Amino acid sequence: RMQITVKLMTGKECSVDLEPSATVTELKQEVKRLAGIPETSQKLGLNGGGHITVLEDHRTLSDYDLSPARSVVMLVTEPKPTPSEIFLSTHKGQTRTYTFHPDEAVSDFCDRVTRQEGVPRSQQRLIYNGRQLDENKRMSDYGITPQSTVHQTLRLRGG
Repeated sequence: RMQITVKLMTGKECSVDLEPSATVTELKQEVKRLAGIPETSQKLGLNGGGHITVLEDHRTLSDYDLSPARSVVMLVTEPKPTPSEIFLSTHKGQTRTYTFHPDEAVSDFCDRVTRQEGVPRSQQRLIYNGRQLDENKRMSDYGITPQSTVHQTLRLRGG
């Protein structure tokens, strides 16, 4: 077994005792157990020669020639939101499925709807829970979650 020191960005260190054949995923699991940081939020790297080599989850510790003299640095990252599906009820009564990220700008979603449905932005309104979506906001500002339905209506022409 070998002892590996993982240095967190806070200055705190975790000492982990693992076999050289252990994977980086197993190292992350130990760090989670000791420091409470989810594996999905950990980016582990080796500092050497002025650059950091990011450790890949499926590789073993021996692949990186890790020894007790070398320490692993850890960056804590926010987990990436995974893309989800929402539904668009079109002005023609059809339902279409779109992928979306909660932090996506409404304007970007409108662009995709325009490209897909062929209705110019100036002629459509997107409605969720009775509220028209403002292009200067994010999808999450409206509480849009996976499996939600956004409704497309046509703007009335004034005259």
